[in-house]
Amino acid sequence: MRQLNLLSYNVQAGIHSRQYSDYFTNSWKHLLPHPEQLVNLTRIAQLLRQFDLVGLQEVDAGSLRSAYIDQVQYLARHGAFPYWYRQINRNLGPFAQHSN
Repeated sequence: MRQLNLLSYNVQAGIHSRQYSDYFTNSWKHLLPHPEQLVNLTRIAQLLRQFDLVGLQEVDAGSLRSAYIDQVQYLARHGAFPYWYRQINRNLGPFAQHSN
Protein backbone atom coordinates (compact mmCIF):
# COMPACT_ATOMS: atom_id res chain seq x y z
CA MET A 1 0.00 0.00 0.00
CA ARG A 2 1.37 3.42 -1.01
CA GLN A 3 1.35 6.32 1.44
CA LEU A 4 -0.22 9.62 0.34
CA ASN A 5 1.89 12.65 1.34
CA LEU A 6 -0.08 15.87 1.93
CA LEU A 7 1.10 19.42 2.58
CA SER A 8 -0.55 22.72 3.40
CA TYR A 9 1.82 25.63 2.69
CA ASN A 10 1.50 29.40 3.15
CA VAL A 11 3.42 30.95 0.26
CA GLN A 12 2.95 34.54 1.47
CA ALA A 13 3.11 35.72 -2.17
CA GLY A 14 6.74 34.57 -2.41
CA ILE A 15 7.93 36.80 0.43
CA HIS A 16 10.44 35.15 2.73
CA SER A 17 10.00 36.21 6.38
CA ARG A 18 12.45 35.12 9.03
CA GLN A 19 11.20 37.12 12.02
CA TYR A 20 8.24 39.28 13.03
CA SER A 21 10.06 42.53 12.23
CA ASP A 22 10.24 41.40 8.57
CA TYR A 23 6.50 42.01 8.28
CA PHE A 24 7.18 45.69 8.94
CA THR A 25 10.48 46.19 7.13
CA ASN A 26 9.40 44.19 4.07
CA SER A 27 5.80 45.37 3.93
CA TRP A 28 6.45 47.04 0.56
CA LYS A 29 6.95 43.55 -0.92
CA HIS A 30 3.22 42.91 -0.43
CA LEU A 31 2.57 45.66 -2.99
CA LEU A 32 5.50 45.64 -5.43
CA PRO A 33 7.48 42.89 -7.16
CA HIS A 34 11.00 42.08 -6.06
CA PRO A 35 13.72 39.84 -7.57
CA GLU A 36 13.97 37.61 -4.49
CA GLN A 37 10.42 36.41 -5.13
CA LEU A 38 11.31 33.99 -7.94
CA VAL A 39 14.19 32.59 -5.90
CA ASN A 40 11.76 31.90 -3.05
CA LEU A 41 9.14 30.37 -5.37
CA THR A 42 11.74 28.08 -6.92
CA ARG A 43 12.87 26.99 -3.44
CA ILE A 44 9.24 26.33 -2.46
CA ALA A 45 8.65 24.33 -5.67
CA GLN A 46 11.58 22.06 -4.79
CA LEU A 47 10.02 21.40 -1.39
CA LEU A 48 6.61 20.67 -2.94
CA ARG A 49 8.05 17.91 -5.12
CA GLN A 50 8.16 15.67 -2.05
CA PHE A 51 4.36 15.66 -1.76
CA ASP A 52 1.47 14.11 -3.68
CA LEU A 53 -1.18 16.70 -2.84
CA VAL A 54 -0.53 20.32 -1.82
CA GLY A 55 -2.88 23.05 -0.61
CA LEU A 56 -1.46 26.55 -1.02
CA GLN A 57 -2.45 29.68 0.85
CA GLU A 58 -1.61 33.33 0.13
CA VAL A 59 -0.53 32.89 -3.46
CA ASP A 60 -0.89 35.58 -6.11
CA ALA A 61 -2.69 34.71 -9.34
CA GLY A 62 -0.75 37.22 -11.41
CA SER A 63 -0.69 40.90 -10.51
CA LEU A 64 1.75 43.77 -10.05
CA ARG A 65 3.10 42.44 -6.74
CA SER A 66 4.01 39.09 -8.32
CA ALA A 67 5.38 40.61 -11.55
CA TYR A 68 2.22 39.23 -13.23
CA ILE A 69 3.29 35.63 -12.57
CA ASP A 70 0.54 33.19 -11.66
CA GLN A 71 2.28 31.70 -8.65
CA VAL A 72 0.07 28.59 -8.52
CA GLN A 73 0.90 27.79 -12.12
CA TYR A 74 4.60 28.52 -11.53
CA LEU A 75 4.73 26.25 -8.48
CA ALA A 76 2.80 23.48 -10.24
CA ARG A 77 5.14 23.50 -13.25
CA HIS A 78 8.36 23.74 -11.24
CA GLY A 79 7.09 21.32 -8.60
CA ALA A 80 6.16 18.74 -11.27
CA PHE A 81 2.42 18.71 -10.56
CA PRO A 82 0.43 17.72 -13.67
CA TYR A 83 -2.85 19.06 -12.23
CA TRP A 84 -3.54 22.27 -10.36
CA TYR A 85 -6.38 24.65 -9.55
CA ARG A 86 -6.43 28.25 -8.41
CA GLN A 87 -9.24 30.09 -6.65
CA ILE A 88 -9.09 33.90 -6.47
CA ASN A 89 -10.47 34.97 -3.09
CA ARG A 90 -9.85 38.69 -3.30
CA ASN A 91 -9.46 40.40 -6.65
CA LEU A 92 -7.78 43.79 -6.39
CA GLY A 93 -7.36 44.08 -10.14
CA PRO A 94 -3.83 44.71 -11.36
CA PHE A 95 -2.53 45.27 -7.80
CA ALA A 96 -3.18 41.90 -6.15
CA GLN A 97 -4.92 38.63 -6.94
CA HIS A 98 -5.19 36.90 -3.54
CA SER A 99 -5.68 33.18 -4.14
CA ASN A 100 -5.64 29.72 -2.60
